[in-house]
Amino acid sequence: MDDYIPIKEFAEEVGLSKQAIYQRLEKDLKQFVKVENGFKSINTEALELFALNDSIKVESVEMLENTDNILLESVKESIKALKQQLETKDRQLETKDIQLSEKDKQISDLTTALLNEQRSAQQAQALHAGTITQNTIEETTGKKGLISKWFRQGH
Repeated sequence: MDDYIPIKEFAEEVGLSKQAIYQRLEKDLKQFVKVENGFKSINTEALELFALNDSIKVESVEMLENTDNILLESVKESIKALKQQLETKDRQLETKDIQLSEKDKQISDLTTALLNEQRSAQQAQALHAGTITQNTIEETTGKKGLISKWFRQGH
């Protein structure tokens, strides 16, 4: 095919400006250029180059869209998994809160029991101290108290 068309017409065919085509004349279009009477024209075979490039661009865009869709699905799956993990953690926290509340009640009950035991121990110590004091008084005075006399008479 040996058909040449003016640069303006070529630019319209490929959907680019004349300036864009002139910029590419020294690069990938150099082999398709012919100069006659000081005017440059381009072989129509170069149109195939642009059609191929357009096809590659379309395929690239489609690949990018597919990649975007795959990534989007992956992100959605990750979000779904993270939400499930959060729900599990929330249930675990609720269980731990209940356990802590039960432990707080046990601690409170044990503290109350300990205080009661301490009071009982103090009362027992006071009673014992009173008994020791009474025995000491009896030993030093030689007088026996009514209770001690009563217990001794029963024996």
